[in-house]
Amino acid sequence: MHATYDYREKETSVNIRPMTRNDLPEVLSVELGSFEFPWKKGYFVHCLKQQNYVNLVVKYEEEIIGFMIKSGIRLLNLAVRPDWRRREIGTKMIEELIGRLSLQKIRKRIITVKVREGNLPVQLFFRKCGFRAINVFHGCYDKTQEDAYLFYYEYKVSDFLTRITK
Repeated sequence: MHATYDYREKETSVNIRPMTRNDLPEVLSVELGSFEFPWKKGYFVHCLKQQNYVNLVVKYEEEIIGFMIKSGIRLLNLAVRPDWRRREIGTKMIEELIGRLSLQKIRKRIITVKVREGNLPVQLFFRKCGFRAINVFHGCYDKTQEDAYLFYYEYKVSDFLTRITK
């Protein structure tokens, strides 16, 4: 049974934590409900085995309502269960990644993500989160030959401080 959400609530308390193999049934359910061409279970298993990947789930009470997977600078996958969209869950995940960037001791702290040309809601979401489109990959997706935009976020201390003081 899915959790209900009271739209009058200003803040939904969620927990973001590392993904485990035990989370995969719920993660796959979110994936299947989110994408026309979803990842297979084997790809999630592969990601969990990689030490340099950031694999996180978002939980509300006892249910997984979203997840994200990042490898190096690339955000590979981010999804929120359809009945939880437009409730700042995706934004909370991006804020978590940006917070992690703030802790890194490298010169260039960036995140990139590819977004299908036809996926305007996701393009607008990433723009709202401070990303900007910097490149186009023509025929990027094998099954559809659809183009993709490469979105780019560069961590700046001033941006992070503005976000957390809002």
